[in-house]
Amino acid sequence: MRVAVRQADLFLSGAELLGVLVFSPMVTVLDDEMDDPEALRAHVRLGLLFCTPDGMDTYARLALRALRGAYVGPNPPPVAYLCRLAAAVSRTFGVSVDKEAGR
Repeated sequence: MRVAVRQADLFLSGAELLGVLVFSPMVTVLDDEMDDPEALRAHVRLGLLFCTPDGMDTYARLALRALRGAYVGPNPPPVAYLCRLAAAVSRTFGVSVDKEAGR
């Protein structure tokens, strides 16, 4: 037997959205996709498939650390890329990414 799974509301902060877009496996947001709200939404949906609640929290903290230029491991995402992606998150989802949060 199979059951239908209905759409559910999920409330995410700007940091959580940024973390999902940057650190979720299988998600890579290209520069030209940052101006495409539908592409960003699709990337978030894909990223959420690979996230647990604890993982999402970890990704959010890592994204904020990386945005501040702090060490997050080898091969960190460039700060300029993160700043552009944070601005795209704000435009698309109407939430801000406060890089001073979580200090």
